[in-house]
Amino acid sequence: MSKRLRYPPWPGWLYNLLGFGCLILLVLAAFFYQIRDINQSMRANVLDRTRMVAAIISDNLANASLALDTIDRTMRRFLADKARFIAYLDGIDPLQPEELEALARETGLLGITLIRDGQRLQRPESWLSQDGGCQPDRDDLRYHGQEILIYHGVQADSGLSCVITGVDGSAMARLRRKTSLGELLATLSRLPGIHAIRLGPDTGSGQGSRVELIRDGDRILAQSSMTTDQGLLVVQLNAERFIDRQR
Repeated sequence: MSKRLRYPPWPGWLYNLLGFGCLILLVLAAFFYQIRDINQSMRANVLDRTRMVAAIISDNLANASLALDTIDRTMRRFLADKARFIAYLDGIDPLQPEELEALARETGLLGITLIRDGQRLQRPESWLSQDGGCQPDRDDLRYHGQEILIYHGVQADSGLSCVITGVDGSAMARLRRKTSLGELLATLSRLPGIHAIRLGPDTGSGQGSRVELIRDGDRILAQSSMTTDQGLLVVQLNAERFIDRQR
């Protein structure tokens, strides 16, 4: 009758080693799960804030464009009415230089320029230095420095072909600066937690909707890239809280 082989029992230190090994594996699993959760939370937060910035930029640009377009139409109608009135007066009796100067002063215009039979007559003499004529039966609104000008083309038998007049556009220039894309990006970049915002052409390199950590000097930033209707939007956020959670 054969005897059954009996193996010696495992030593106690081996049980302890297995127990500590399992405990270490559990701790490592929990650690990696928390790191993964922190990374996903950071990515979602950064993308949400980038989408918010993109929506703000889109809405502000649309509103600014609508406001400027409305102002342009209003200014074109206002100055065109002035130019037509000047052309009407000149059609009754050709305006003289002193009459042009008095008319500009009384109506709040910067000056008046008439092109009659190829000759240029304007008062004040130095108010308009740029060249450029009118197109027949058309009102062209143009910006020249701090001035808003209207080029009114006239179709008449009196020889008058063009009336140019304008008003001070310094307030309009300030409004354009305040509503410009550069000013909007600078304002958003000053918000808490935002380091910088850039908007450039989309090169088609597939960088949209990407989040990565970058170092800028002593700072660590969370940078996200997203393709928008205005181009490739790059938002850099302060990542100190994310780094603190990792630590």
